[in-house]
Amino acid sequence: MLLLLFSRRGAVPGANRFPPSSLPPHRVAHSYECAEIRRREAAHLRLLLSAWRAEPGMVVLGSPTADRLSIVSFMVPFPGTHRFLHFNFVAALLNDLFGIQCRGG
Repeated sequence: MLLLLFSRRGAVPGANRFPPSSLPPHRVAHSYECAEIRRREAAHLRLLLSAWRAEPGMVVLGSPTADRLSIVSFMVPFPGTHRFLHFNFVAALLNDLFGIQCRGG
């Protein structure tokens, strides 16, 4: 399972999605339309899934047409075998080498 968080502020999901403001948090959240946030997430997810499905070194799990959250489950095959890399190994590589926040399991 992979959850991509494009944040430069530690482990806070969506921290760079909303601009800093002097408004209270509940007022800032209501100033953004949920439909717009959902539309942007869906666009990023479509882009990600189309790129990953074209990559022979990745097996993306789940239905490509189902409505889903921005969470993608995938497996990485070990080259030349019918086995897959361990999920915690892949999660550690993504976290440590590329700074992509994810969870294996």
